[in-house]
Amino acid sequence: ASTGHRATEALASEAAADLLAALKRASQSRQGSTAQLAAFSCLAQLLGTLCDRCDAERTPAVYRTFVYALVESESSSVRDFAVRHLMDFLKEREGVPVGILVELMLKKFQLASGEPLTAIDIDLLLVIVRHPRCTVRHAEPIAQVLARVSVEDPDVGRAASLPLLAVLHRFAEDEEIGAFFERLVQLSLTRLIQRGAPKAQAAQINELFAKAVCLPRPRLRASARALLEEVCKAYLSSFEALHPNLQALLELWPAAEAEVRAWAEA
Repeated sequence: ASTGHRATEALASEAAADLLAALKRASQSRQGSTAQLAAFSCLAQLLGTLCDRCDAERTPAVYRTFVYALVESESSSVRDFAVRHLMDFLKEREGVPVGILVELMLKKFQLASGEPLTAIDIDLLLVIVRHPRCTVRHAEPIAQVLARVSVEDPDVGRAASLPLLAVLHRFAEDEEIGAFFERLVQLSLTRLIQRGAPKAQAAQINELFAKAVCLPRPRLRASARALLEEVCKAYLSSFEALHPNLQALLELWPAAEAEVRAWAEA
């Protein structure tokens, strides 16, 4: 009986693997989007059902299949459909590990460096950084991607600042995020005083800076103020008047503005 039971389990396991392989192939089908959408719909339904049953044996394989199929999808409409299913799934399931999803997404962004981050990518990243299983180890590389987009992309930069600010708010006390924030501030201030910097980019950076220092995180605010004062004093050592972009940021701290002015006049 025991041997027969093991044989039945082996057959069931093999059949499940065959099913997932077939759905994975269908999700990349060259015969049009209908088969791809159907495959992702089946995977999403299967994933939800197994989670409802607390099936710890089969759920991870289905989840991995879904994530890999999503990352490899080349159709934007199919990918959007799959991402929306995945976001709903992550919002409902606090115990789902997000590490594999973060790793594969970041790898894709690095390989497709010329391909811009889309609005739905940003929506998914926001869901990930708010997820209970997201740790600073996941959040810091996500923040790096989002920072670049927030500063450089005129189309989705403002949208990308939302998950970036969520990372800063949630992990402000972690050393990795503290160090990342300092680098972000230094980069932003450098961009602001570069000759010929586009006005739209300067406005985007000023907005991001203002939002970041208005977060209820004293450590970030103190760090930004110290770095800003340092750059302002260095600038006034070479020029008679402060750069307008630096002046705009300094006004966020009236006391710091007075301190810098007094230092310049001394």
